[in-house]
Amino acid sequence: MTEVIKLAATQCGHTFKMNCSNCRLNSLCLPLSLDSRSMTALDSIVERGKPLQKGQYVFRENQPFNS
Repeated sequence: MTEVIKLAATQCGHTFKMNCSNCRLNSLCLPLSLDSRSMTALDSIVERGKPLQKGQYVFRENQPFNS
């Protein structure tokens, strides 16, 4: 017998719209269980760089690379 399981649509409850809107994983909303203090701490850890523009390179061949 097949049982149908209904899943509730989960919305991100955080008010960090600026941060979430810049996150490429915002549809997954991984930090759903974090309170606002923990979310602020996580946000301070994450480094965001500016996106590359057309024609820009991340690195070039034979160029030193540091991570």
